Amino acid sequence: MVTLINKKGLNKITVLDITKEAQINRSTFYRHYLDKPDLVEKLEKYYINKLEKIIDDNIDTLMIDQSPNNLRITYPLFIELIQEFNLHQEEYRAWLGPKGSSHLVNMAHNLIKSGIEKSLERNSAKYHPTKLIPKNYVLLLISEQIWTILYHWLVTADVDADELIEILMKTRYLSPTNMLGINDPN
Repeated sequence: MVTLINKKGLNKITVLDITKEAQINRSTFYRHYLDKPDLVEKLEKYYINKLEKIIDDNIDTLMIDQSPNNLRITYPLFIELIQEFNLHQEEYRAWLGPKGSSHLVNMAHNLIKSGIEKSLERNSAKYHPTKLIPKNYVLLLISEQIWTILYHWLVTADVDADELIEILMKTRYLSPTNMLGINDPN
């Protein structure tokens, strides 16, 4: 599927394309899947289940306090997600890229958002979001920032995995004005 997605785009792939690429006959395909949407749904579910397990197992680690002077702890969530994406980067880049499944992109993004939300609820005694910004906006800001950086990296691969982890960690404590170098004491 990865080759076909990269070549034609997921929406333009036909069952005939799939059977030719896999070198199987149509009856073999239909023995396992009802149609192309059934295959796509099963593959999306496969990827989402993998990501969901990583997020569920590690989301609470996203809430460890960090500062520019104390970066000893790298969030296991970032390490695990990026290792998964790196290990299967060809598949994730195809499926989550511009020619892939926008449905899967939305599901992956929503997994991060709902994981953060669950973590905040489970640990509500520990976290007290600022009253200056409504809680739903805080949640949106955090999840969007994480997902946007991950997605950009998946599509562009412009930095290596270790550098991406560092970037994600720094975004946890730097404000936009810090990132832009406005009033930077250095």
